[in-house]
Amino acid sequence: DGQGRVPLLRFGDAIAQGKEMGLDIVVHTGIVDESTAEMLAAASVDAVMLDIIGDSQVMKQVYHLRDGVKAIRGSLDILHAHRLPIVPHILVGLNYGELSGELNAIDMVSGYDPAGLVVIALSPLPKTPMEHIQPPAPETIGRIMTVARFALPKTPLLLGCARPMGEHKIHTDRYAVDSGANGIAYVSQEGVDYAREQSLEPVFQDVCCSLASQAYT
Repeated sequence: DGQGRVPLLRFGDAIAQGKEMGLDIVVHTGIVDESTAEMLAAASVDAVMLDIIGDSQVMKQVYHLRDGVKAIRGSLDILHAHRLPIVPHILVGLNYGELSGELNAIDMVSGYDPAGLVVIALSPLPKTPMEHIQPPAPETIGRIMTVARFALPKTPLLLGCARPMGEHKIHTDRYAVDSGANGIAYVSQEGVDYAREQSLEPVFQDVCCSLASQAYT
Protein backbone atom coordinates (compact mmCIF):
# COMPACT_ATOMS: atom_id res chain seq x y z
CA ASP A 1 0.00 0.00 0.00
CA GLY A 2 1.03 3.64 0.12
CA GLN A 3 2.98 3.06 3.33
CA GLY A 4 4.94 0.09 1.97
CA ARG A 5 2.93 -2.47 3.94
CA VAL A 6 1.21 -5.67 2.84
CA PRO A 7 -2.25 -5.92 4.51
CA LEU A 8 -1.67 -9.33 6.07
CA LEU A 9 -3.71 -9.02 9.25
CA ARG A 10 -6.99 -9.69 7.46
CA PHE A 11 -5.56 -13.07 6.39
CA GLY A 12 -4.29 -14.12 9.83
CA ASP A 13 -6.87 -16.89 10.27
CA ALA A 14 -6.18 -18.31 6.81
CA ILE A 15 -2.42 -18.28 7.44
CA ALA A 16 -2.89 -20.11 10.75
CA GLN A 17 -5.21 -22.65 9.12
CA GLY A 18 -2.66 -23.25 6.38
CA LYS A 19 -0.04 -24.12 8.99
CA GLU A 20 -2.52 -26.40 10.78
CA MET A 21 -3.01 -28.24 7.47
CA GLY A 22 0.71 -28.90 7.29
CA LEU A 23 1.53 -26.34 4.62
CA ASP A 24 4.82 -24.45 4.51
CA ILE A 25 4.01 -20.74 4.74
CA VAL A 26 6.35 -17.99 3.55
CA VAL A 27 5.29 -14.35 3.68
CA HIS A 28 6.61 -11.25 1.89
CA THR A 29 5.68 -8.57 4.38
CA GLY A 30 6.81 -5.12 3.34
CA ILE A 31 7.05 -2.76 6.32
CA VAL A 32 5.96 -4.58 9.50
CA ASP A 33 4.15 -3.43 12.64
CA GLU A 34 3.84 -5.19 15.99
CA SER A 35 0.37 -6.59 15.32
CA THR A 36 1.41 -8.21 12.06
CA ALA A 37 4.54 -9.70 13.60
CA GLU A 38 2.52 -11.09 16.51
CA MET A 39 0.09 -12.75 14.10
CA LEU A 40 2.88 -14.28 12.01
CA ALA A 41 4.67 -15.55 15.12
CA ALA A 42 1.46 -17.06 16.49
CA ALA A 43 0.94 -18.85 13.19
CA SER A 44 4.55 -20.13 13.23
CA VAL A 45 5.19 -19.15 9.61
CA ASP A 46 8.25 -20.78 8.06
CA ALA A 47 9.92 -17.69 6.61
CA VAL A 48 9.39 -13.94 6.48
CA MET A 49 10.78 -12.14 3.42
CA LEU A 50 11.51 -8.42 3.43
CA ASP A 51 13.21 -6.24 0.81
CA ILE A 52 16.13 -4.38 2.38
CA ILE A 53 16.87 -0.99 0.80
CA GLY A 54 19.89 0.80 2.23
CA ASP A 55 19.50 4.25 0.66
CA SER A 56 16.86 6.70 1.90
CA GLN A 57 16.89 8.70 -1.33
CA VAL A 58 16.20 5.56 -3.38
CA MET A 59 13.35 4.67 -1.03
CA LYS A 60 11.89 8.14 -1.59
CA GLN A 61 12.33 8.21 -5.39
CA VAL A 62 11.34 4.63 -6.19
CA TYR A 63 9.12 3.46 -3.33
CA HIS A 64 7.82 6.99 -2.54
CA LEU A 65 8.42 6.42 1.17
CA ARG A 66 9.96 8.95 3.52
CA ASP A 67 12.13 7.53 6.31
CA GLY A 68 11.95 4.21 4.45
CA VAL A 69 15.32 2.94 5.62
CA LYS A 70 14.38 3.72 9.22
CA ALA A 71 11.11 1.82 8.71
CA ILE A 72 12.94 -1.18 7.31
CA ARG A 73 15.34 -1.26 10.23
CA GLY A 74 12.37 -0.97 12.59
CA SER A 75 10.72 -3.90 10.80
CA LEU A 76 13.84 -6.00 11.25
CA ASP A 77 13.84 -5.12 14.95
CA ILE A 78 10.22 -6.19 15.31
CA LEU A 79 10.61 -9.45 13.38
CA HIS A 80 13.77 -10.32 15.29
CA ALA A 81 12.11 -9.57 18.63
CA HIS A 82 9.33 -12.02 17.75
CA ARG A 83 11.93 -14.66 16.80
CA LEU A 84 10.57 -15.01 13.29
CA PRO A 85 12.82 -16.65 10.66
CA ILE A 86 13.86 -13.64 8.58
CA VAL A 87 15.05 -14.14 4.98
CA PRO A 88 15.94 -10.63 3.79
CA HIS A 89 16.07 -9.84 0.07
CA ILE A 90 18.66 -7.37 -1.23
CA LEU A 91 17.71 -5.87 -4.59
CA VAL A 92 20.75 -4.95 -6.67
CA GLY A 93 20.27 -1.98 -9.00
CA LEU A 94 17.02 -0.55 -7.67
CA ASN A 95 18.47 2.94 -8.27
CA TYR A 96 17.68 2.82 -12.00
CA GLY A 97 20.23 0.07 -12.56
CA GLU A 98 22.98 1.66 -10.48
CA LEU A 99 24.35 0.63 -7.11
CA SER A 100 23.15 2.76 -4.21
CA GLY A 101 22.76 1.39 -0.71
CA GLU A 102 23.30 -2.31 -1.37
CA LEU A 103 26.37 -2.46 0.87
CA ASN A 104 24.50 -0.64 3.61
CA ALA A 105 21.66 -3.15 3.22
CA ILE A 106 24.10 -6.02 3.77
CA ASP A 107 25.43 -4.27 6.85
CA MET A 108 21.89 -3.75 8.13
CA VAL A 109 20.91 -7.42 7.97
CA SER A 110 24.22 -8.71 9.33
CA GLY A 111 23.18 -7.78 12.87
CA TYR A 112 19.98 -9.85 12.90
CA ASP A 113 21.18 -13.44 12.36
CA PRO A 114 18.87 -14.01 9.38
CA ALA A 115 17.74 -17.52 8.47
CA GLY A 116 18.98 -16.86 4.95
CA LEU A 117 19.90 -14.00 2.64
CA VAL A 118 18.56 -13.71 -0.90
CA VAL A 119 20.12 -11.46 -3.53
CA ILE A 120 17.89 -10.37 -6.41
CA ALA A 121 18.43 -7.88 -9.25
CA LEU A 122 16.44 -5.25 -11.09
CA SER A 123 14.57 -6.64 -14.08
CA PRO A 124 13.30 -3.77 -16.29
CA LEU A 125 9.63 -4.46 -17.03
CA PRO A 126 7.63 -3.20 -20.02
CA LYS A 127 5.26 -0.29 -19.40
CA THR A 128 7.03 0.79 -16.23
CA PRO A 129 9.23 3.87 -15.67
CA MET A 130 12.28 1.60 -15.74
CA GLU A 131 11.46 -0.39 -18.87
CA HIS A 132 14.46 1.03 -20.77
CA ILE A 133 16.90 0.94 -17.85
CA GLN A 134 20.01 -1.21 -18.24
CA PRO A 135 20.01 -3.76 -15.39
CA PRO A 136 23.11 -4.18 -13.23
CA ALA A 137 25.76 -6.28 -14.96
CA PRO A 138 26.16 -9.91 -13.88
CA GLU A 139 29.63 -9.17 -12.48
CA THR A 140 28.12 -6.37 -10.37
CA ILE A 141 25.59 -8.78 -8.90
CA GLY A 142 28.43 -11.22 -8.32
CA ARG A 143 30.42 -8.59 -6.42
CA ILE A 144 27.47 -7.85 -4.14
CA MET A 145 27.01 -11.57 -3.50
CA THR A 146 30.69 -11.92 -2.68
CA VAL A 147 30.50 -9.07 -0.17
CA ALA A 148 27.41 -10.71 1.36
CA ARG A 149 29.25 -14.02 1.59
CA PHE A 150 32.11 -12.46 3.56
CA ALA A 151 29.77 -10.35 5.70
CA LEU A 152 27.56 -13.30 6.69
CA PRO A 153 29.81 -16.35 6.35
CA LYS A 154 27.47 -18.70 8.25
CA THR A 155 24.21 -17.51 6.67
CA PRO A 156 22.75 -19.43 3.71
CA LEU A 157 23.21 -17.18 0.66
CA LEU A 158 20.97 -17.58 -2.36
CA LEU A 159 20.49 -15.97 -5.76
CA GLY A 160 16.76 -15.35 -5.99
CA CYS A 161 14.30 -15.82 -8.84
CA ALA A 162 13.81 -12.09 -9.50
CA ARG A 163 16.62 -11.30 -11.93
CA PRO A 164 17.10 -10.70 -15.67
CA MET A 165 16.79 -13.73 -17.92
CA GLY A 166 18.68 -14.91 -21.03
CA GLU A 167 22.44 -14.55 -21.35
CA HIS A 168 22.43 -12.19 -18.40
CA LYS A 169 21.03 -14.98 -16.22
CA ILE A 170 23.64 -17.47 -17.42
CA HIS A 171 26.52 -15.18 -16.49
CA THR A 172 24.91 -14.21 -13.19
CA ASP A 173 24.54 -17.88 -12.26
CA ARG A 174 28.24 -18.43 -12.82
CA TYR A 175 29.16 -15.44 -10.66
CA ALA A 176 26.85 -16.76 -7.96
CA VAL A 177 28.74 -20.04 -7.95
CA ASP A 178 32.04 -18.16 -7.72
CA SER A 179 30.73 -16.06 -4.81
CA GLY A 180 30.09 -19.14 -2.70
CA ALA A 181 26.30 -19.02 -2.90
CA ASN A 182 24.47 -21.97 -1.36
CA GLY A 183 21.63 -21.94 -3.86
CA ILE A 184 20.33 -20.48 -7.12
CA ALA A 185 16.62 -20.18 -7.92
CA TYR A 186 15.64 -21.36 -11.40
CA VAL A 187 19.26 -22.07 -12.21
CA SER A 188 20.29 -22.24 -15.88
CA GLN A 189 21.72 -25.44 -17.30
CA GLU A 190 24.94 -23.52 -17.88
CA GLY A 191 24.99 -22.65 -14.18
CA VAL A 192 24.57 -26.31 -13.25
CA ASP A 193 27.35 -27.32 -15.62
CA TYR A 194 29.64 -24.61 -14.25
CA ALA A 195 29.03 -25.74 -10.67
CA ARG A 196 30.00 -29.28 -11.62
CA GLU A 197 33.13 -27.97 -13.31
CA GLN A 198 34.06 -26.46 -9.93
CA SER A 199 33.75 -29.95 -8.35
CA LEU A 200 30.38 -29.11 -6.77
CA GLU A 201 27.44 -31.50 -6.73
CA PRO A 202 24.17 -29.65 -7.41
CA VAL A 203 21.12 -30.66 -5.38
CA PHE A 204 17.70 -29.79 -6.78
CA GLN A 205 14.76 -28.74 -4.58
CA ASP A 206 11.25 -27.78 -5.66
CA VAL A 207 10.80 -25.07 -3.02
CA CYS A 208 10.94 -21.31 -2.61
CA CYS A 209 14.54 -20.22 -2.09
CA SER A 210 13.57 -18.77 1.31
CA LEU A 211 12.86 -22.36 2.40
CA ALA A 212 15.77 -23.88 0.49
CA SER A 213 17.98 -22.01 2.94
CA GLN A 214 16.87 -24.47 5.63
CA ALA A 215 18.90 -27.20 3.95
CA TYR A 216 22.13 -25.37 4.74
CA THR A 217 21.62 -24.76 8.46
